[in-house]
Amino acid sequence: MRPQCIAVDAAEEAGDAVQLAEAGGNDGTAHLIVMVESHQVMGYIESATLTGFFAQAPFLRHELIGNLARTDWVVSTPNQRVEILRRRLDDRKAKVALVEDRSGRVCGFIRREDL
Repeated sequence: MRPQCIAVDAAEEAGDAVQLAEAGGNDGTAHLIVMVESHQVMGYIESATLTGFFAQAPFLRHELIGNLARTDWVVSTPNQRVEILRRRLDDRKAKVALVEDRSGRVCGFIRREDL
């Protein structure tokens, strides 16, 4: 599981979310930004993807991050078996599993290629 993720409000501007991600990760960068609205996950995007968008279209820094989010994820727990998680990712054609702790907070993520 990769712990380098940060939760932001879905109404946050994309540029502000990247700044929060750069300041908030274990190694100085949160690699995944999770959009939350009313304590519900609304989507995710990798910070590197956003940086690439900004290089091509700088005006996207002012776009609401929720409008740029991906919605192809599954929810997992830290103790879920790899075979089951892989099957769930395949069934949803998802690239990311968001890992939730016992209280329902996102505490990390697993990419499909990590399995």
